[in-house]
Amino acid sequence: MEQALMGVRPSVLGPAATKPRSKLANPEPAPLAGFLFLEILLMIVKFAVSNGAAT
Repeated sequence: MEQALMGVRPSVLGPAATKPRSKLANPEPAPLAGFLFLEILLMIVKFAVSNGAAT
C-alpha cells in the first residue's frame, strides 16, 4: 500500500509542481467560477423568494 502511494505521489505531484499556474489558473477556475456563480444566483433567488413571500 505504501509503495503504491509512493509510486502515485510523484506522478501526481510532478505535473502539479512543475506547472501549478497553468493547470490551476486556466482550466479549473472556469467551471469553479461558473459553479459558484450558479450557487450565488440560487441563494439570491431563494432570498428574493423568501422576502417576497414574507411581504
